[in-house]
Amino acid sequence: MPEDIVALNRRTGNKRVDRAIKSVVGFLLSALLFVFHAQSQAPPKFLLGHRQNELELVGKSDAIFVGEFLSPGIGPSSDAAGESDFDGAKVRVGQVLKGPLTCVVTASYGVESILEKEEMPQMNKSYIFFAVTEPWGCEVMKLMLPTKENIAEVKELIASDTARQAHRLF
Repeated sequence: MPEDIVALNRRTGNKRVDRAIKSVVGFLLSALLFVFHAQSQAPPKFLLGHRQNELELVGKSDAIFVGEFLSPGIGPSSDAAGESDFDGAKVRVGQVLKGPLTCVVTASYGVESILEKEEMPQMNKSYIFFAVTEPWGCEVMKLMLPTKENIAEVKELIASDTARQAHRLF
């Protein structure tokens, strides 16, 4: 048995062949580590409505506001695989960017976790909400993170949409 181990450690005697073997073994180990690392990485996650254009949504939205999810609502319910719909979520309204709103609204939203890789909104975390108001509450079409840049961009889009609508009247 020890002779087998000694045979494994024995070199070929040719320096070029020894270096080539070391290089190939090192490359294979690196490739194997890369594959395991790539598999361990989670797929990218996006917020609700990430593919929807903000400019179009500004015109469609009755309400745009910075708010915070207080409860996820009732759900998930859906007929489609990978799609989860939630009703009755409680949202605390902070800064209103467009439309009149009360301080707490009821919202509904859908998350497509398989095709769109959308993640569930986190409770007690703030988002920019693009919503259509209904008698029962709001239907959320898109969420964005409320960074200074995003809020400034949304305000600018709202101002240009308001100017465009005013221009149509005259």
